[in-house]
Amino acid sequence: MCDAAPDSARFLASVLAGAGFEVITCTTAAACEAAVAARHPDLVVASILLPDLDGLALARRLRLRRNVAEGGPRIILVSTLHARQRALEAGADAFLLKPVAPADLLAATTGRSPPVVAATGFEASP
Repeated sequence: MCDAAPDSARFLASVLAGAGFEVITCTTAAACEAAVAARHPDLVVASILLPDLDGLALARRLRLRRNVAEGGPRIILVSTLHARQRALEAGADAFLLKPVAPADLLAATTGRSPPVVAATGFEASP
C-alpha cells in the first residue's frame, strides 16, 4: 500500500487488513519498489500522487519487472484525479477514483470487478 496521504493510506490499509491481507505501507515510489523486490507481494495498491515519482511511472516500472512465470503483483492505482485511461495504459490492472468504497477496493483485488471502478461517494473518516 503506497500513499503519501496519511488518512488515505490508513483507511485503505485497514480495509485490506480487514479482508485478510498482510499490509505493508510506504509513502514513496522508491520504498514501494524496494518492498516489492524484497517481499514479492500479490497486490500493490498505490496512489498516483506520490512525492518522488508518480504512480503511473511506478506502475510502468513494476509491470516491467513482473516475473512472467509467477504473474507478478496485481496493480491497483487510486487517485482523486480522473486518470483512468492513463492508469490502464501504464499497466494498472484497475483504477479506483478516490474516495474509494471498501467494496470497490476488495472487488478490484480479485479482478472480479471491471478494470475501472467509479467513485461511490464513500468518505474515509480519520
